[in-house]
Amino acid sequence: MRKQQIIAIIVVLLLAAGAGAGYQFYFKPTLEKLAEDKQFLKDLNTKLSTLKRTFPTNKPDAEVAEVKAKIQPWEEALEQRARQFSIGAFKQIDPIPETRVLKSHYARQAQKIVGELYTEILTKQIYVNPRIDLYFGMPRPDSLGGKTVHPIEVMYWSTNIQFGASVMRLLLDSEVGGIDDLHVWTPKEADGFKSYPVGVSMWMTMSGFCKLVEKLQNDDTMTITIQGFSIRNTALRASQDPWLKIDMTFRFDEYDYKPKPASGQAAGDAASAPGGAASGDAALSGISGNRLAQIQAMRAASARNSSGSAGGGEASKPEESFWQKLWPF
Repeated sequence: MRKQQIIAIIVVLLLAAGAGAGYQFYFKPTLEKLAEDKQFLKDLNTKLSTLKRTFPTNKPDAEVAEVKAKIQPWEEALEQRARQFSIGAFKQIDPIPETRVLKSHYARQAQKIVGELYTEILTKQIYVNPRIDLYFGMPRPDSLGGKTVHPIEVMYWSTNIQFGASVMRLLLDSEVGGIDDLHVWTPKEADGFKSYPVGVSMWMTMSGFCKLVEKLQNDDTMTITIQGFSIRNTALRASQDPWLKIDMTFRFDEYDYKPKPASGQAAGDAASAPGGAASGDAALSGISGNRLAQIQAMRAASARNSSGSAGGGEASKPEESFWQKLWPF
């Protein structure tokens, strides 16, 4: 082969290699960037058309104000009703100190609650059956010898004793003549609600019982539901309003409602939290209407696009070696 032919072949190979390297290192990245820009432009046009359909009046502030005007009364009603689904101070106890001698603290607190209740019973001179357990099923302090006590157990026992004592005081403050039995059952939880059922057997006049029922049903600080009662008159020939034997079951309903923070604090939390947009959707989830559905669809599409762009960018691509970049095929 002649020298001129070899040189010509080498020159052709060098030109081909230069063209391939130019395509691989310059034209190919440029084409990929162009494709990304076209997709970005397409997403922007989609968002723009969605905005135009969502806000036909071209006044998004007015639309948002209209939605807020619908939400605000519902939020206020929710907070007002949720405050009533509480048991007030019926389970309020002294804070548990940071100490290892928890049995001594429980003994002092339980004896204090029971002692104050017993003193009130004696002061008001109302008959209470001595067989009624004023610890309401919780362990007595003298029964914890040699046992390890956990702070959660102390809180559970103390709050239950306090709740039973509060229920007893509720009856003592009514026109009750005597209490034969009082039982507080284990609370039941369902759908965020916790119910505290109570059963009582007592002596009352008809007028006193009617006042008690009215008091329980019209209490604005908590929700009390009378589930049933039975009345027996053992003195049919009495010349005055007789004492009636009344067995009644009722319950206290509590809802674990967390009040919504102030608007400034909520905005700061939404800005700092990664799921701030989702909390806004949750706040709007109770509103119906095509306009709100369009707003939610727009936010969902925006979230998908942002997650797609964040997860499908340069960081998600596998790294290529030098030879993979050099070899275009």
